Order: sequence, then structure tokens, then C-alpha cells
Amino acid sequence: TDDVLPSLEDQGVRQLYPKGPNIDFKKELRSLNRELQLHILELADVLVERPSQYARQVEEISLIFKNLHHLLNSLRPHQARATLIHILELQIQRRKEALEDIKRGNFYSRECRRVHVPFTGDKGHSSQNSHKEARRSTKTTQGIARDLRWTVAFR
Repeated sequence: TDDVLPSLEDQGVRQLYPKGPNIDFKKELRSLNRELQLHILELADVLVERPSQYARQVEEISLIFKNLHHLLNSLRPHQARATLIHILELQIQRRKEALEDIKRGNFYSRECRRVHVPFTGDKGHSSQNSHKEARRSTKTTQGIARDLRWTVAFR
């Protein structure tokens, strides 16, 4: 959608910064901020010296605030796009990490299956050798499982 921000002139407010599409927002916001600070100091002086004439200063401050708000609201579409881009980049990164975790888990499960294949042995092997081989297989499987737990825990 193309939500268009009504111009200050359409709202009956005098625009204090240059018109046109090539506005230097940073420069104009700083300029309006400095002007606002000066007007607030002037308001303090007026309240001390001529309290009955404060209304004009308050109107000037109000005009500066309206211009500041209009400039900031003009930046909102850009901010929304930048936020959306950032969110999408984070999602891509998380999905890549999840894919790597899945690949790593697949590797470990294949290793566990490969190592944990029961020892069938030849008929020439003694039962003592089969027992040692089974114990070695279990220790290796436990080591792989431990590595997997450490990898997931410290990710």
C-alpha cells in the first residue's frame, strides 16, 4: 500500500525545512532541534521578563515540534523496510544454523549406527574377542553421544 503522509501545508502548518524529495533528514532534524532549544531558552527569558507575552513563544515551539514530528513520520516507511530486512536476514541465519544442526545430527546418528552394529565375528573368533569388540563399540557410541550433547548444549 502507498500510505501518503499529508504535507504540512495540507494541514495548515508552515514548513520550516526545505521542500522537495531530496531532504537531508539528519541535517534538518539537527537544525530543528537547535532551533527548539533556542526557543525554549527564549521562552524562559520571556516568562521571567514579560510573562504576558509567552503565548507567541509557545506557538513557535509548537510549530517546531510539528515540523520535527512530520520529518520523523516521513522516515517511518524507510525504518519499516530496514526492520523487515533485518528480521528476514535473522530468519535466514537461524534456518541455516538449524540446517547445520540437522546435518550434524544426521552425521552423528549415522556414526552411532555404524559403530553400534553388533559384532557378528567369524567362527574362528573366541567369545572373549566378541565381548571386547562389543564393549569397544559401546564406548565409542557413548563418546559420540557425549560429543553430540556437548555440541548442542554449547550452541
